[in-house]
Order: sequence, then C-alpha cells, then structure tokens
Amino acid sequence: MRYALDLNDDKIEVGFSGQRAVCPGCKTEVTGKIYKEKKNHWAHLNSDCDYWYEPISEWHIKWQNYFPKRNREVTLFDENGKEFHRADILLDNKSVIEVQNSSIDIKEVAQRENFYNKNGLIWILNAENLIPKSSFENNIIPEKCEITISFCRYSYNESTTEKILKGLKERDLHPIHYFFKKNITEDYINYIFHSPYVVNPDSEEDLLCSSIGSLNWKLSRSNYDKEPPPFKIDINIISNKYKVHKYLYRAQWRSFIDQMNAPVFLDNVKNLHPDYLYWVQKEKIIEKKILLDRSLKHTKTAANNGYHK
Repeated sequence: MRYALDLNDDKIEVGFSGQRAVCPGCKTEVTGKIYKEKKNHWAHLNSDCDYWYEPISEWHIKWQNYFPKRNREVTLFDENGKEFHRADILLDNKSVIEVQNSSIDIKEVAQRENFYNKNGLIWILNAENLIPKSSFENNIIPEKCEITISFCRYSYNESTTEKILKGLKERDLHPIHYFFKKNITEDYINYIFHSPYVVNPDSEEDLLCSSIGSLNWKLSRSNYDKEPPPFKIDINIISNKYKVHKYLYRAQWRSFIDQMNAPVFLDNVKNLHPDYLYWVQKEKIIEKKILLDRSLKHTKTAANNGYHK
C-alpha cells in the first residue's frame, strides 16, 4: 500500500520505518516499511485488508506519478459500504485505471471488472513482466496482390462455384472479403480478387487449394471415389511497392488477458518503442501520450508531464 492517512486525514507516503498511520479502507493502524531493494510501503499489522493486494513496483509508481496525488491509489467502497478495494488510479469522472504487473486469476478479472467498471475501466499491463517472450516483429509484405480462382466450366456451373465461395467465406478465408469480379470465358469461370491487405502468396495458395478441395468433396459426396474436378489458383503481385506490417508475436501468452472485457493496453512490449502502447482488443499501436492526455483531462491538476521525459 503506497498511501495511508495521517491524523488530518491527508494521504501520506512512508517517511521512516516504524511510522504509524491509518488505512483508508479498514481504518486500522498501519506501519511504515523502509527497504533498500523493495519499494517503501505501508503494511497492516496483520494481513492486508484488500485481498486484491499486489506488491508495489517501480512500474506501478511510474504510472501513478503521471497523475495528481489525489487520483493515485484511491479506496473505493461498494453501495453498501462493506466491500472496498484500492484503485490504482481514479479519475475525477469516476473511471478507473488498473495497472497490473503480475498474473491474475480469471475469476478475479471478472470480479474487478464488476467492481471497478461502473463508470469506465481500462487495464494497463506490464508486458515486460507478464509476457516477456512476446514481441513485435516486422513483416515485409507486397502492397497489393491479385488472386484468381478459375473453375473449369465442364466440371462446374455458376451455382456450384457460388456455393464454394460461400463455403470459403464461412471459413473466414482472405479473398472472399475482397472486391471481386466474375469473368466467364469459354473454358473457365474466373473469380478475380484484388487484395489491398496482407497476403502471403506462398501460404495463401496452399490454404485455398486445401479448402476448395474439401468443399468439392462435400458438394459431391456420391463421387468421393473420383478425382476432384479441376480448378486453378493464381496469385500475382501487381504492385512493386512493399510496406512494413508490425504484428505482435504472442509467446507464452497469458489466458487471463483474453478474458478482460474492458480495454487492455500493453506497456513495455518487446521491440515496441517505450512511447507506445498496444491496444489488445483493437490490435492497434497507439502513443502513450494520447492515452495520458485523454485521461488527464479528467483531473483537476495535471501531473508534471512526466510522460514527456
């Protein structure tokens, strides 16, 4: 616990070892602890009254210090005044920012969101500690590709090809999401897809061939002993421009992250500049300054712009 109350009910940090103050939650006496390696904190004489307690880290303090003192480590009570917990950061609009440095049980995720998310909640997770082997990688990809799927007219009709395309869509394969045009020649029914997004020509063809072959089998089960009807797939790069696509390589991923319904931002992700965060649900990289500026608008006095340093 970083803050306790003095005799004037003011929030104070530990000044010396053995110092006494009062817990804002349970109103019992707490004592100051000074360490050389650990962070100084207030400790209950028995066990901590908040069972969501997490040891204070340098990373916790850094995030809290972006905000005014009055918004840091605020004890919140439920409607009956019986249950209480210490929110890492409480903004003036009553929304909560929880900075999570250690692993958390999935059941506790739901409990915290139910308790804190009445007026808004966001999670900020320390990726350096929680998912140290996950990292951002660069993938150089062609800017635009063209995919052509050609069905032999002697083996397919338009109705059959439409069923196959519908099946591909249900499997969430890339080309079906792109604009396409149909071109019927003497020998083939051609579907041409223009992809402005990420396409890996090497793997895309294998994936499509496998899926179409499987769908063919389903559409003609009575002919399962025959060779599947012919079709062709061509993938051509129609632009010599390339772009770098950054993606998060997830290694030893924590399952509780996917159970968080409130917005989740990862800090200290390997190979991501420290001025940026990764928004998990939107798979989007954002500037840390943007999140802080938006949050600080809901405080009466901004911190000393520590995030600019």
